[in-house]
Amino acid sequence: MALLIVVISVLSMVSTLGQSKVDTYSIIIRIIRRVLYYLFVVLISGEWFDADNDNKLIVNVGKIGMVYLFVQYIAYYSAGIVLHSYIPFLPAYHENYALND
Repeated sequence: MALLIVVISVLSMVSTLGQSKVDTYSIIIRIIRRVLYYLFVVLISGEWFDADNDNKLIVNVGKIGMVYLFVQYIAYYSAGIVLHSYIPFLPAYHENYALND
């Protein structure tokens, strides 16, 4: 699994470097960070995670997301209210993406 993560990351980096005008250093740092996150998850996944609890968590998060999307749909089409869905400490738009725009 770790080898697959590294191969996918390297191929993504090569593909991105050929297509994008974003700073190369930024791309390399971002991909290295993601590889380390993925490797960390793969290495500890067998020891710390319980499949039954994880499945319940995924189902509950999915249900909460479905209810929120339903509320968004009703709010928009009934009252014209747009409910923004973002996490305050996790920006959806970064200044590096502005270079692509």
